[in-house]
Amino acid sequence: MCKLVLLFCAVIPLMSASLPDGMTIADTGDMKCNEVTIGMVVSETGNVPTMQSASSVKIDGGTVKKDAPVLSLSGMITVSKSKKQFPFTQTVTKTADSIELSYVIDKLTDDIIDVRLTLRMPVAVAKGRAVTVDGKIVALPLEADEFSIFNDVQMKAFAIPASGGDILVTGSFTGFLQDRRKTKQDWYESRLQFVREGSSARFRAVMKLIPEGSAGVANTQAAPSFEKFSKIIVEKNIDYLAPGRAEKIDIYMPDGNTADRYPCVLDIHGGGWSGGDKNDKRETQICDTMARAGFVAASVNYLLSGKGAPSWPTNISDVKTAIRFLRANAEKYHINPDHIGTIGGSAGGHLSMLMAWTGDDAKLDALLDSSLYPGVSTKISAVVNLYGVPDIRKPLSKSTSACGEGWIGKKAKDEPALFELLSPISHVTKDGAPVFILHGTKDTTVPIAQTEALIAVLKERGARYQYKVVDGAPHTFYINSASGDFREEIVQFFRENLK
Repeated sequence: MCKLVLLFCAVIPLMSASLPDGMTIADTGDMKCNEVTIGMVVSETGNVPTMQSASSVKIDGGTVKKDAPVLSLSGMITVSKSKKQFPFTQTVTKTADSIELSYVIDKLTDDIIDVRLTLRMPVAVAKGRAVTVDGKIVALPLEADEFSIFNDVQMKAFAIPASGGDILVTGSFTGFLQDRRKTKQDWYESRLQFVREGSSARFRAVMKLIPEGSAGVANTQAAPSFEKFSKIIVEKNIDYLAPGRAEKIDIYMPDGNTADRYPCVLDIHGGGWSGGDKNDKRETQICDTMARAGFVAASVNYLLSGKGAPSWPTNISDVKTAIRFLRANAEKYHINPDHIGTIGGSAGGHLSMLMAWTGDDAKLDALLDSSLYPGVSTKISAVVNLYGVPDIRKPLSKSTSACGEGWIGKKAKDEPALFELLSPISHVTKDGAPVFILHGTKDTTVPIAQTEALIAVLKERGARYQYKVVDGAPHTFYINSASGDFREEIVQFFRENLK
């Protein structure tokens, strides 16, 4: 330890003399550029990421090449939970106008799922800074407790302004960028992912101090990373059912080339099968998000049940007819008819999953009005389920009876085959449409245990799924709210599965 301290007492002054003003390197290899701290992060399966720090890093050696100058460090990083150790080397090179930082981390095992470089700064310092990739703004610091992921950004180097302006990125390798604010610590974070090559992870970046104002984007607002269209077109209250029906459908379209065809997402509102509307805030937020992301989005009203007036089978037929309507009118609304998905919350989640897993089902499609879009398929390719009901034979949290009885108008014990038919969990197959499920831990309406039962069936049958437990979220959270911003993940899921 004495040798280590003496080494760095000798090294740091020499390096500091050559570094730009405000840039220092700590004994652990952490760099600081004014108020921006730069260091390594290693994540292992199921555990909190390990930050480069005095408690996680042991430096075995350090040298200075006076002609560069170059600082080379080698040592071990110990991940916090499993206590596994991995060797790494860190090299810092001073050029005429920048600092180049490179890492190699070796002997990585399969449980190490992520290695990143992190840039941490106080929120006050981050204010007004955008992340610009090859001249295009891709991110600004988000609101408290929210984060955003940008996939497949080509990154080779980044530059951190000394004060104000962009964080600039130029490209040559595929990377990962995340920004996050933590209210308690008042930090803003950006992270750049290492390139994984078998058991090694490699990263190289170049940092330049840029004069304030040179980037010219301070205090501007950037579009979310998923957004492709700043303008959209909305058509309201379109007839999709037989004449005389009050239920309508709304269409949200990207304002783009009229010759283009876009994948389509049908949003099905919730409300316990007896309430809700296509214009509810959750539905308009979903449709606006999807249209700006490059999808045609549709929000549909369907027959609701009332006291003594069940909506089965019309409600199911209505939603299936909406799918037929979208496919039959694909040219008019610029839809790619082979790439249609559904999304819905609560009762809408139930209906969305049912649509996804009963496309062209003989029993349910036989109920459709044969005069409307005859022969058009009801199949869809992907579904996002927001805290929906997978099994209508089960009660909701504040009930003891099957939750489907009110809108079906029958008892589950008297019609077991019907309740099975209308329960999405009964239709799970290996080849069914993939599903992305989000459910809050404080949902007091639809027990999260119902979703966990669905997950078990999805696993057992080898079905394709993603599952996100939203800690502390109640029932009926929006896709961008205090519970979190899930827009990027939902858009990415549909992009991957509606193509």
